[in-house]
Amino acid sequence: MLWLRAFGIEGEVALQTDWGEEFGGSNPKKLERLQKKYFTPFGALLAKILLGRKEHNGRVERSHCTDDEEFYIPFLAKMQSEEGFLRKRAGWVYYYNLKRPHYGEGMEGKPPFSKLRELGCDLPDKFALFPPLVLDRISADWAFAWALKGSNDLLAHYTRDPGNRSLPPRSRSGPPRAALPLPKTCACPCPPIVGGIPRRAPAWPLHGENRGGRGSPT
Repeated sequence: MLWLRAFGIEGEVALQTDWGEEFGGSNPKKLERLQKKYFTPFGALLAKILLGRKEHNGRVERSHCTDDEEFYIPFLAKMQSEEGFLRKRAGWVYYYNLKRPHYGEGMEGKPPFSKLRELGCDLPDKFALFPPLVLDRISADWAFAWALKGSNDLLAHYTRDPGNRSLPPRSRSGPPRAALPLPKTCACPCPPIVGGIPRRAPAWPLHGENRGGRGSPT
């Protein structure tokens, strides 16, 4: 919300989430506490998708899938430092929002920020460059603690098959095309060279239905 307000976006903003416990779940007291502590002070409203209608959260989940298949899976294991990860991730945010073509409903092959401007939002490019945050240590610690207690394991989707045997992380739609990393001397937020293709859009690994999903908004 601070990011939105910093760019002059006024009025009440509704932030729609699913019913995960991190967003209050279905506990009225927790929802009320979250609303009062984190949303009301910024003129925001915590809204929920309808129960049993996961498709209402489809665009968010689809963008997460694209993040996994085109960024985390091919690049995360190659990162040598947190600083290097943040630099690469900032480049991905730049490419995803400002350069990468999207082919979901109504996108017409345009990047999300171009589509946003078509809808009348007169904002600078910097608005689409929200800085990456490292939350992995927190989520991993919580997931491990909950797994020990026999509770929900947030990482189970990536680490176990239906027979509950440990498996290495993988993409549900198969491994993406291999990509070469950026030269170490490159300081620009540009996408890498993929399969010998020069750096020009689209340059990140794109294959089949991974080209934008259902819209993938900014």
